[in-house]
Amino acid sequence: MTDLPSPQSTSHLLLHPVTEKRVTDALQANALTGGWLLTGAPNIGKASLAYSLAKTILSGMQELGAADDQTVRLVENGGHPDLFTVTRTVMEKTGRLRNDIVVDDIRRLIQALHQTASTGRRVVIIDRADDLNRAAANALLKILEEPPAGTLLLLLSSSPGRLLPTIRSRCRRLALAPVPDEALADWLKAQNICPAKDAPTIATSANGRPGRAILLASGEGEAARQLVNDLLNAVRINQDLSGVAQTLGAKTNDEIWPDVKALILDELSQTIRSHPMNHKKEGVFSAVPLPLLLKTHETLTAMLSQAEALNSDRTQTAYVMALTLRDAVRGSYVRG
Repeated sequence: MTDLPSPQSTSHLLLHPVTEKRVTDALQANALTGGWLLTGAPNIGKASLAYSLAKTILSGMQELGAADDQTVRLVENGGHPDLFTVTRTVMEKTGRLRNDIVVDDIRRLIQALHQTASTGRRVVIIDRADDLNRAAANALLKILEEPPAGTLLLLLSSSPGRLLPTIRSRCRRLALAPVPDEALADWLKAQNICPAKDAPTIATSANGRPGRAILLASGEGEAARQLVNDLLNAVRINQDLSGVAQTLGAKTNDEIWPDVKALILDELSQTIRSHPMNHKKEGVFSAVPLPLLLKTHETLTAMLSQAEALNSDRTQTAYVMALTLRDAVRGSYVRG
């Protein structure tokens, strides 16, 4: 197996054919300027597409994937003078990651964009626009209303409904569609990301998202999947949840806890998206009414975010999460 690619270093981008055509048409029409909103489920490839576009545009080319070697190296090393990325930053006093992208982050971007571009072109990647707090979003509006000449702003969003309507209205939208399972499995094998025998199963579990497939193919991803399966099975058969919570809270699972949370929320999200259609195999939440699914997802998202902010005991957090999921499966929501 090869080293798992990062969004910056992805050289073989996988997109749904409809998405790929839209991108190709926009490149050839020189339409990729101003604000563009890249939307889609988490891990579907928004960041990989954004960095691929950055390499192409900063190379002065019009074909996705085409870029000169120097630009590729600079983008992948984070050293290109005309590429600006905006993400959540670390607080100096605590050393912890902020919950939001704050207004100072956008002010620094505005100041940087006042400088002359070395290539005559500039690309801004905001990953994720969902994390903008209101002050930062309002500051960003000024750039979107009058973007500097030759500047492309790529706003990545898994929940565009959370963005200010004024931001959405000032951006063209490109929605990334899920990749067909067969194409995703072939891509996993071609990139030597996982053993060929595992590719179809991983592709199906990833629900059309290359980034999720990469995660699931990793050793930590496999361990996270097993923990989630154990938790959901305990919920399904109404097993004692304290033992599962103790396992999730163990120090040895520090590194994969974020993946466990993401996989559980993804399972709920995918069930919500397929409801009431039979696009998804029977699962733990397949019989849960849609309003209850939505409420459960909302409550878990808020609870996990608060637990992270307060550095809550993970065993207790896992136990409350398991109880919340069990309540949903039982059909009687008694928390949140």
